[in-house]
Amino acid sequence: MRTSTLTVRGKEYLCCFSTRVLLALEDRGRQENPAKSATEMLGIIMDDNGNLRDAFWLLHQMMVAGHRYAVLEGMDAPEPMPLEDMIDLIGVEDYQAMFAAIGQAVTTGQTQTVEAEFPKNAETTQDNR
Repeated sequence: MRTSTLTVRGKEYLCCFSTRVLLALEDRGRQENPAKSATEMLGIIMDDNGNLRDAFWLLHQMMVAGHRYAVLEGMDAPEPMPLEDMIDLIGVEDYQAMFAAIGQAVTTGQTQTVEAEFPKNAETTQDNR
């Protein structure tokens, strides 16, 4: 799972770039006209000219997903703070760490947890029912 950490006011929060976050990005993109895909939304947020509100929203989604991941994996993790609290507690001086946490979770990750192999010599057929 792709994860990173972000320390805010002395607490370390796990940030996770999971399918839940991609679905949230996709839903947010559908609210725009024209609708944007999850990857388009991610590109817009990560672009240097991205919207700061969107970046905070994405980080919050990743913190919520990180907490859920930690709980499911039996790890200790603080409850994610509300988005409005993040906006009040993260200052301009923290932006570099904030964007680094987002970028690290998006581009790097831990060991792959789902593996699939196709059977050797398997025929590919299309079912047209």
